[in-house]
Amino acid sequence: MKSKFSKGIIFFTILILSLSALSFTAQASNTVLFPTKDSYVNSYEPHKNFGSQMNMECGTFYVPMTGLQQIEAYIYFDLSGISTGRSKIELYLDFYLVSEAVEFKILNIVDDWEESSITWFNKPLQGEILLYFSVVNDSEILIDVSSHVSGDIFSICIDSPYFQDELVNITSKEYDWDNYRPCLIFSSNNGQVTLLPVIVGIVVTIISGGSIIWVGRYNKRNGVQKLQNPCPKCGYKSLLPGKYCYNCGAKLPL
Repeated sequence: MKSKFSKGIIFFTILILSLSALSFTAQASNTVLFPTKDSYVNSYEPHKNFGSQMNMECGTFYVPMTGLQQIEAYIYFDLSGISTGRSKIELYLDFYLVSEAVEFKILNIVDDWEESSITWFNKPLQGEILLYFSVVNDSEILIDVSSHVSGDIFSICIDSPYFQDELVNITSKEYDWDNYRPCLIFSSNNGQVTLLPVIVGIVVTIISGGSIIWVGRYNKRNGVQKLQNPCPKCGYKSLLPGKYCYNCGAKLPL
């Protein structure tokens, strides 16, 4: 039968391992936020609204007989319901129909706009340029926007910074599969545990616990008296282990 101490060592070892597993869980958990609205506007069809489409077009290109055509994508996130930490925020976008490397810019949008009515003619005023990024072939990308997200609204425009003669598609919030819809991914360092102290703690616990159990079994097997038992003859309590009293020489009971 295991001793109480042995059971305690096993219990604390399992507890530490459980806390380590929980730390992995905390690190892996993210909050995903889909847009409240998204759409795109087309300079060639300035009166037309595209808010219900499963994709957003974006790019600046030349069309024979019609001239230069510019298309901008708009995405709006409502962050008022996000209560998690915002240590890192990434914008996920899925691009397709990309034939070559294309560059884009993300601009801040301050004015409000409606998905069902936004057009080239009534599009909101574009603010400062937040960042530039590029897309190579069809790909899913993550853009770190941590330093650009504040408050309860994140409204942006994705546009081509210059003429590239390229039109690409971005899946919209109406797309059939959630995995490919645009979204913000919030990840936080809160609650994370550094694994090195946990591993060291486990090793020290196992080694020290095993050593104490081994010493106890050795003493019992070799008839070594526990330190705290006084001599039944003279009452002397030795500070050293042994089979005989160091004061009167009487044999100590096992």
